[in-house]
Amino acid sequence: MKATQETYGVGPKKRVGQVKGGRLDGEPAFWTPIVQETDDFVYRAGPAKNPAYLRWQAAADDGTATMDDGTVFISIRLLQDAKTRGSPAVLAAALDHEAARFEQLVSKDGWTGAAFVKYSAYDRQERTGAAIDLDDGEMRRVAKLGRKYAALAEPHQWWPGYRAGPASEDYPYRKDKELDDNVDVWKDAQKHLATIRKQREDFNTRLAARHEGDPEDGMRDSLNEDRHPCGGQGWWAGDIFFPSLPCEGTVRPSPETPPALPAEPPTVVRPVQPPSPARPLYLLTELAARICEDPSSARSDANHEFFRHALALSGETGDALPACQREVYLNLRRVQREGYGDYDSQFFQSLAERLNNPSVPEQTDTPGQSTPTGPRVPDCILQPGGRCAHHN
Repeated sequence: MKATQETYGVGPKKRVGQVKGGRLDGEPAFWTPIVQETDDFVYRAGPAKNPAYLRWQAAADDGTATMDDGTVFISIRLLQDAKTRGSPAVLAAALDHEAARFEQLVSKDGWTGAAFVKYSAYDRQERTGAAIDLDDGEMRRVAKLGRKYAALAEPHQWWPGYRAGPASEDYPYRKDKELDDNVDVWKDAQKHLATIRKQREDFNTRLAARHEGDPEDGMRDSLNEDRHPCGGQGWWAGDIFFPSLPCEGTVRPSPETPPALPAEPPTVVRPVQPPSPARPLYLLTELAARICEDPSSARSDANHEFFRHALALSGETGDALPACQREVYLNLRRVQREGYGDYDSQFFQSLAERLNNPSVPEQTDTPGQSTPTGPRVPDCILQPGGRCAHHN
């Protein structure tokens, strides 16, 4: 994605700004296109006290979209289409389409009218496509859509100062009712995620009990419990036999030889390979906790090595984390998404110290001036709220 922008010279002139208009007016926005494999999902954006629930639907657009908070999504299908065509030109033109929308979103007027914003984006996509030799079929499709939205745009939309209000059908931002309707979809997804996490925790607990030599409480399931009441014959779990518990008031007889397993066909004997060591699980949330607990540890080689292997769990938004860990986690994830192999020690130490102690003055870099960082994340700028943005 980054290589395509650099090779074709596409993307917005201004990559960091503030949203103008809509419920998220004044919120920071960053140009960081994200490849999205899911075709339909809802996520929460904006301040915690008054969030907006935004819905991405790949089928509603051309496989790309700029959301009300400035997030840019690129469907994985568009990348697959570029691979099939044997050229990333279609991706480059689509990125410049969204760049036009992003630039308008953070401009002094913001999005003025839906039809006019779409016309402007398709017009830019068409001009970019002509410059990079986009294939004729795609050029005709883009030009047709540009003419469609030019015709839909009212004449007064071309005048300076025009802005469609929330009651207008041409309102370019998602309306409050639409945002509120997305809340139920988001809550259902969170419940499903919580169920998966609970199942994982239960399994880990049972597995730990099994390793500690407590098979009856560790890996025994409710079906076996009902099928074998007290005084029963016991049961097999894999190749391990578990005798049943004696009924209350009875004396267990001397243990007898357990029944034989059903005969199985002979198996092919293969040399036994020593088990490979378990691979440790590196999570960005754990790294964030380390840095918040000891801000100076942001400089340690161990944590930099940890970052190189760290993963962010799917669906992990950081909302449940303490304030310091949440901000550090979100910034670490942003650095990772932008393709940097390491993070900036000074920035993350300063961020954790300020979040742990609000009396510490906030870092005040001149806007547009990069913080001296050496070879790691060379263009990190501290934004309001403690996030790290990158100015190119």
